[in-house]
Amino acid sequence: MYESDWLLRQIKNLVSSLLRVLYQENDVSYVVDEDSELSGVYAEAEMLLKNEDISTAEEFLFKNININNENYLKMVLHFYSVVSDYDSDYFKKNNYDEEQFEFGINRFLSAYGINFDAFKYNG
Repeated sequence: MYESDWLLRQIKNLVSSLLRVLYQENDVSYVVDEDSELSGVYAEAEMLLKNEDISTAEEFLFKNININNENYLKMVLHFYSVVSDYDSDYFKKNNYDEEQFEFGINRFLSAYGINFDAFKYNG
């Protein structure tokens, strides 16, 4: 339990740090303009999270990635912030662990040409 709590705090810190560095923003909240191309993508990912399917939501976001749209990365960072708000029981139900988180977020960052090795889980 303690390890999971630690990881969730690290996720929040990582997302906050990335938002500060990349977008000069301190707020992890993200609002998708309903008229934007991202609104449908975000709504689908959000629905998958509510249906307790983190891995499918991550994969859906990656398959729909638009590296020419900086707001897409901001949306993904918000996604991981939302994920970190769930408790350890949610993660257990999803068979989702620290290594999957590390792989997922690093895959998105790499797609945008960002190497962020500061977050490495060594559990």
